[in-house]
Amino acid sequence: MKLFYFLIITLTLWGTLLTSLTIAQKPVAGEISRIAEVEGVDIINPEWSPDGSKIAFTSAKQKGLWVAEANGENIRQITDDESVGFGFSWSHDSNYLLARHSRQNGPRRTHAVKLYSAGSGEARQLTDYRNQMPAVPVFSADQQEILLPLRDRVETFESGLQQRMKKTLSGEQIVQPVVLNNRSAIQVATAQSDSYNTIVPFEGKTFLNATPSPDGQRIAFEVMGGNLYIMNTDGSNVVDLGRANRPEWSPDGRHLAAMLAVDDGYQITKSDIVAFTTDGSECLYFTTSSGLVAMNPSWSPDGSKIAFHAANESGIFVLELETK
Repeated sequence: MKLFYFLIITLTLWGTLLTSLTIAQKPVAGEISRIAEVEGVDIINPEWSPDGSKIAFTSAKQKGLWVAEANGENIRQITDDESVGFGFSWSHDSNYLLARHSRQNGPRRTHAVKLYSAGSGEARQLTDYRNQMPAVPVFSADQQEILLPLRDRVETFESGLQQRMKKTLSGEQIVQPVVLNNRSAIQVATAQSDSYNTIVPFEGKTFLNATPSPDGQRIAFEVMGGNLYIMNTDGSNVVDLGRANRPEWSPDGRHLAAMLAVDDGYQITKSDIVAFTTDGSECLYFTTSSGLVAMNPSWSPDGSKIAFHAANESGIFVLELETK
């Protein structure tokens, strides 16, 4: 009996130690390398594909889309369409890019939703061109539908893609809510529901870049001209992380990467990639000593890297992460 209790206590202490070690681990900045350049083009806004095999990016005025292998090799332009780089997103199967295309017709500017093959660049137009398209489209939880927030409703139409849920690299299915940005509110739907819960965290504010955590329990968002926040998907437990932009969850959901920028009223003069603990207790600085005006982080699906671009240097950069 004494031996039994000794084993129980030992296992409990060992489990506690392992838990403490796991919690204590945090990402630490390693080497920064430039992995991609396009001659004569200022490329920006890298986004990892869900399977981690590719990176997509656009150019300085969000004109065109490029796709490269994860190491920056085999760069290919899949479209030179206008404005498609603003808020584009990968399909869950990593084969397509969803975007809002804009074109000028005399004094009028019209918009349409398009789906681009990441391999061939073949484009499929999913909507007609229209005058009003205030938000960018997003994929449904199973990628079979495209959701487009309008001012008074959410328009839904078929993507033509096979059913596919988001997955971790180990193959586990991720059940994330669909989060829509319509600026005056944040709309949330679970993967199993077609109805949307409208959340207004602060009255009279404009909300940007709302994005769900990997476990689907929380949402990060920013307030225009204000701070970065995290809340539960029902709008409760709002945590103020302070001033920052463009939130990006770590794959394990423990940290939130963002850009911490300073401007002179005309342009950004300084910007660092940082990572907040989700309770707001700590901010980790990743690029302060690099000399780069680092912007728009994208965390790799395996958690080992952050891709970004720099306002003062050409190309796409990748920061290697270590843990301690």
